[in-house]
Amino acid sequence: MDELVEKLLVSIKRRLSIVDEDQDDLIREEIEDLVVEVLEYCSLKELPRALEPFVKRKVIAYIKSGATGVIGEWDEEVKSVSRGDTTINMLTTKERLTVEDVQILDKFKDKRVRVM
Repeated sequence: MDELVEKLLVSIKRRLSIVDEDQDDLIREEIEDLVVEVLEYCSLKELPRALEPFVKRKVIAYIKSGATGVIGEWDEEVKSVSRGDTTINMLTTKERLTVEDVQILDKFKDKRVRVM
């Protein structure tokens, strides 16, 4: 997994035009956390190549939103907004997988039946 994380780190830094190594540990940690969440959600042992772009997009979005502390100011993103009597729910950094993310990941879920 270390090799995958390093590959994703280089790609994410290139896309964000980050050249210094000051934030590598934070970015690496975000990548590792997201990969673990994806693997756990999909019941997989390793990340399929087809999910690497998903992980990159998600980590870049977290970094740009400031949820990681790398770039930006915000710790939360808007999850939902209701107009009547005003309700705003925030997506915390712990709730990283949105409904759209789950729809993407469901295609990769390990659907094997386990016999006990």
